[in-house]
Amino acid sequence: AMLEQMGWSHRFEHETKEGISLDLADPDAKCAVEVDGPSHYLRDATSGEYVANGATRFKTRLLRNFGWQIAN
Repeated sequence: AMLEQMGWSHRFEHETKEGISLDLADPDAKCAVEVDGPSHYLRDATSGEYVANGATRFKTRLLRNFGWQIAN
């Protein structure tokens, strides 16, 4: 509801034409929000910081190559 109040019309669990699932998306604008829980991150052994895992990074890279703007 808050995103709609801000003027962002979106769909929940949208699937792109390439078959990639997105949590929240505006397909016409190719803009999406991915809500990434703990399973999407790993702890860096050197810095101790959490970083996106390989699958999450790959999905984001694929979507950007297809012209999507992604917020995680």
